[in-house]
Amino acid sequence: MLTRLLKTRFALLMAGLLSGLLLSEVVLIVFAPQVKRLPRVWRYDKDLGWEHIPGARGRMVAPEFSATMEINAAGQRDRDYPEERLPNSWRVVARGDSYVEGWGVELEASVTKLLEERLQQARADERVEVINMGVAGYGTDQELLYYERDGQQYQPDDVLVFFYGNDIWNNFTRAFKPYYILGPGDRLQLAGVPVRFNPTWDMEYHDTRPWPQRARRYLRRHWHLYALIRKVFVPAQEDPQQRRRYYESLYGRDLAGRWQEYWELSGRLLEKFDRLVRQSGARMHVVFVPSMVQIYPEEWEQVVRVNQLTGEFDLEKPNRQLASFAARFNLSYLDLYPAFLQHQDNPALYFRMDSHWNEAGHQVAAEAVADFLLTTVSCESAAR
Repeated sequence: MLTRLLKTRFALLMAGLLSGLLLSEVVLIVFAPQVKRLPRVWRYDKDLGWEHIPGARGRMVAPEFSATMEINAAGQRDRDYPEERLPNSWRVVARGDSYVEGWGVELEASVTKLLEERLQQARADERVEVINMGVAGYGTDQELLYYERDGQQYQPDDVLVFFYGNDIWNNFTRAFKPYYILGPGDRLQLAGVPVRFNPTWDMEYHDTRPWPQRARRYLRRHWHLYALIRKVFVPAQEDPQQRRRYYESLYGRDLAGRWQEYWELSGRLLEKFDRLVRQSGARMHVVFVPSMVQIYPEEWEQVVRVNQLTGEFDLEKPNRQLASFAARFNLSYLDLYPAFLQHQDNPALYFRMDSHWNEAGHQVAAEAVADFLLTTVSCESAAR
């Protein structure tokens, strides 16, 4: 009798515990999602570091969004386009990182598809195609190499190169990616190829790990309660010094010129990119992507407080750096900062935790780029 009673109590205890865990999971799913999960759409590439897997499909999940990621046969997050351009068409190729790729939003809500729709409305007498060649994590150097390898055969009329502030760090990074070095006479020299394997962007690699690692990864990617507990007891490991250097390089006054080498490398990459695009018979346009801290003062205040930043900062420094490169190297240049600043009082333009554009942000960017392209192309046509 005693044994049966103990078994009953144990069963009730376990049922109560399980019910509590399931209830906590449901509450977190509804009110405070914790899971972050990347789809299996990237793989290692010896030339570029990583690339999209042709034909791959998955779902990107984060506390603020859930979006389908589907890669076409050519390795782009886009619909399929023939390499050969159709007669009476206007073809635009968009290069960039996760902002162009459309991180966190559905494809049709991304800047490239909204831009295509807007341009098509303005040019109803011809076919308009805007091809999304954005890849998360890429710097200008990888975008240049990707265009050189796979982009020219699409015979674009215009090439958009989106530049986000962290590109100056991506371009200077020399780990697990190709990179350029400024040699004598400021000549760019390619190095780092073939690229060493890095499992960060290769999802298939994790399937080969020992089962305890696979189990922890599964729980972290699928169970909100586990992700929350892990967040509390295993905080993310970030180098505070590196975070401070990042903001100092982007927005610091830098009177001693400590970060000028970083900026100069990016400028030379844009110059080389523009020369390559011109040689292929197309026009290149640099598009500056403003960060969330540039648009929302409260976000910058939080960055200063959390990272204990000191000294003088100028949040429009990246814009002026890109503008100076545009003037120096005769680049077509669009700064999206004024357009975003104009809409800062509208519904949020960024995912606040993730810091990428949300649907509203992509809409603002697409409208600004469309107006710029329509004006620029019309003026160039009239000048011919």
